[in-house]
Amino acid sequence: MLEETPWLRQAQSESQARKNVGILFDSNRLDHETEATLNKLAERQLSDGTWSWFPGGQSDRYISLYIATGFGRLRRLGVDVNVESGVRALRSLDDWMKREYDDIQKSSEPEKYAPSSTDALYLYGRSFFLKDQSVAPVNQPAVEFFLKQSRKFWLQTNCRQTQGHLALALLRFKG
Repeated sequence: MLEETPWLRQAQSESQARKNVGILFDSNRLDHETEATLNKLAERQLSDGTWSWFPGGQSDRYISLYIATGFGRLRRLGVDVNVESGVRALRSLDDWMKREYDDIQKSSEPEKYAPSSTDALYLYGRSFFLKDQSVAPVNQPAVEFFLKQSRKFWLQTNCRQTQGHLALALLRFKG
């Protein structure tokens, strides 16, 4: 009988209205924090497109790779995000992997090289941006080498995440 009184129904609708207002404010807060974070990332991006771990620090290839990959993942998940910062990092990241490739080629048996988790993250991250910016011809042999080695050794890696990154990269690169 108490549940049928208008006072209880009004109290329940007010309670729901307060919850809805709370959600609205949370959404606004989330949008504001997202915008502030993206602005901070843009401000901290270095002239070569990379980022450092800390403001004023040196360029760090891994954190740059991680951030650029994050932009690609967000877009792939359907988030309306400007990925230009991630695209700006690609040339430096491609050049970095070319230097890694050159070092591997100096070893006695480069054909036995198994991709590392960083190699896998690079291929995975780079695969988000194939339509935005193709790999420069000078860096193409390096990417082809890492893809070839990934096809051969992806199951020999010791980490499921690395295997997943390699599998997705191979699929997206059509390798």
